Amino acid sequence: MEKFIVPESLMMLNRLDQTPWPYPSATWDVVKGSRAVAAPNVPNSEAHIVSRLGRSQESAAFIYLREKKVFEPTTLHWLRIPGTLAQLNAEQAVLREINDLNIRFDNFAEWSIWQSMGGSITYSYADVQAVVDYKFPSSHFVTPAAPWLQNTEWASTGGLTGNLSLVGTNLQTGGGTITYATPFQIIEDLRSWKRIVQIHGRVPATEVFCTSVTMAALMEAWASAGQGTTVNLPAQMLSDRMKDEFYSSGMLTGFMGLTWQTVEQVYENSSGQLTFFVLDGYLYLGNYTDQRPIELLIGPTADDEAPDGFTGKYAKTWKEKDPSARQYLLEWSLLPIVARPEQMLVARNLITDGNSGDLSAYYPTPTD
Repeated sequence: MEKFIVPESLMMLNRLDQTPWPYPSATWDVVKGSRAVAAPNVPNSEAHIVSRLGRSQESAAFIYLREKKVFEPTTLHWLRIPGTLAQLNAEQAVLREINDLNIRFDNFAEWSIWQSMGGSITYSYADVQAVVDYKFPSSHFVTPAAPWLQNTEWASTGGLTGNLSLVGTNLQTGGGTITYATPFQIIEDLRSWKRIVQIHGRVPATEVFCTSVTMAALMEAWASAGQGTTVNLPAQMLSDRMKDEFYSSGMLTGFMGLTWQTVEQVYENSSGQLTFFVLDGYLYLGNYTDQRPIELLIGPTADDEAPDGFTGKYAKTWKEKDPSARQYLLEWSLLPIVARPEQMLVARNLITDGNSGDLSAYYPTPTD
């Protein structure tokens, strides 16, 4: 499996450290730094005893992935005839299937990482039901002073229905009432959220992750403030460079001193429905690099045939006699951990339907 690389589209799986962990369950420290100031002393006196940093230890079982594919005898037969076109086609077919199995695991890891950045992971499957709580302070689950965009048509008959991942998200759909936050409210939202991270996490907030639809809601609110006969100062605060950047890329990468990154990738759930890793109307803000706040622990394999102490993706094959077929199995134990939850926060309700709140109800869940 080392020959297969993580797709570039899986942003967080590509950037996080993957730390081997040889034990059957994951254990990590949640660190809370000190804001105390040292006190003066006098010569020849005993040093002041300073309490240790706030620290709690958390633990959780690894999430265990184990799946396999069965290859038909016909495919394997052509692999034994070298130098033929059929052999090349058969090899490509096998590699496609193995790569698909590998990507399934990578997609699950990417989804788990985004969930951990939102404060918790809920696994609700036929074989596994579990919740991992990452101990985010309650003040790190935030909502805006006013929705950046609210469209009442979505909550009414004839509004949005079904899976938005398939039909797309048109913020102006229907004939409902559309209201926007003012630019001043948006500025105050972002300024206050940055300060939460700065004060609690003791590091500057540097990054924002959201979809292009969330950024579009921000820009539409700005454009709406500029409509009318009077000059609106906030609407004039966007420079020509910022306007050009938005119209060419759909993002303002440096807005409010933050690096804005688009997350448009989707995955397919167990029912074959597509949905986003990051939903429209959600925003992840914080410092995800300093002091190694989040990483991916890779646990040991549970397969009896694996080498002792082996961590990482483990693969094996075997042949069935009747019916004749070869099976390929892949196994992986993993768990995202958040050591410094005070360095990040998640905002929701940036886009609402005026009724049920955010847009999560319009998207399928991983186990739908």
